[in-house]
Amino acid sequence: MISIGLACIYAFFLWLSKVEGPRIFQRAANFLFWWYIVALSLASVLLFFVLTGYFTLAFSSGSFSFLNLALGTFVGGTISIFIFTLFGLLMLAEIIGAHLLRTSVEKRGDMWVWNNGRIIFGFLLIIISPMLTFGL
Repeated sequence: MISIGLACIYAFFLWLSKVEGPRIFQRAANFLFWWYIVALSLASVLLFFVLTGYFTLAFSSGSFSFLNLALGTFVGGTISIFIFTLFGLLMLAEIIGAHLLRTSVEKRGDMWVWNNGRIIFGFLLIIISPMLTFGL
């Protein structure tokens, strides 16, 4: 939910700099889209290294033999990839929702065209996804 707050702050600064209303919405939704992608990427890399290191040390348990280190690395990598896949599928709803929001406004000629279906479905995906992810 911090991402939505940051997108609102970004939209406020765009409004202060006299950007058009629909363009503010489009840029804030684009910020939200890239925020979710970068956050998922960083979290997955961090999770991979932490879990791989943890299980490598746990399986070595004092005897640093090659077999124990290899087994710990394999188990840690496998568990982190499984958690990343699960978390990635749950975050996919937020990424799709942000993509729907950022593509819901387009300029045709001199007027802005809003796609209400994309806006509603995008907002629903962004609001429902944290409930699915964290069980709220």
